[in-house]
Amino acid sequence: MMQLIGQAILVLALVCGTLSAATAYLTALDLRDERLLGLTLASSAGAIDGPDGSRRAVAERGEQLTANTLSLLRAQEVYYAHVEEFSWDRWRGRWAFVASVVGLLVSAVLLRGGVRRQAALAVEGSHASAAELVGGLRRSVAELRREVGKLPNDQARMRAILQGGDQIELSEVTALVGARDALVRELGRGGYAELMGSFSLADRSLHRAWSAAADGELDESVACLERAAEVLDEMNTDAPTGRSRTGDRAPAAPAKPRDAPSQKPSSGRG
Repeated sequence: MMQLIGQAILVLALVCGTLSAATAYLTALDLRDERLLGLTLASSAGAIDGPDGSRRAVAERGEQLTANTLSLLRAQEVYYAHVEEFSWDRWRGRWAFVASVVGLLVSAVLLRGGVRRQAALAVEGSHASAAELVGGLRRSVAELRREVGKLPNDQARMRAILQGGDQIELSEVTALVGARDALVRELGRGGYAELMGSFSLADRSLHRAWSAAADGELDESVACLERAAEVLDEMNTDAPTGRSRTGDRAPAAPAKPRDAPSQKPSSGRG
């Protein structure tokens, strides 16, 4: 609705502005003579019969308005003359032009607001459900475990954990954390708190797996990866029953563990 109104105002403003701009150099001849004398005609004005019976202009293009010319034009009921000089005070359509400019600004605000609203609705509608987000994270971790198990040596396994951990962090983990508002609407604050409580355990295990792989501790890294998979398999993505969906306070974002074996290098997780 906002965009429709904005588009209607835009069309009206453009039409009004175009018509009023076309009259910018039209001067009304009912003004006082002192405001018109000396103005240069941009086109011929009026028509009278010549000595030979032909019709000719009262004043030709390029002539300056004089008192006699003004009298002749008024006598012939010529109300406007097209002149070369512009004057804001003489412009009868100035307020229509101002209104069209205001209309353009209003339409821009309405159209921009409509676009933002549509974008917000699109983003809101694009959020996957809790089950889809957690399911995607489960599948990625399971796929990483299968890939690690197929590799021939420890170096290749640790390299796969580092690369796979980076990819999971940038995609599935980021998507789940970024869907906070949508998940609160879906699960309620209590359900979101439970979901993120379990997610924080899985996220810490993934970070420990990455850190252990970076330190060359393959056994610990694999164990942490398996622990993350177990936590994800046990996560409940349903809204809690018998509890208010809005009465619980939203949980804080999960904190990073203090007992991680090592910190990840900044270049590896950028």
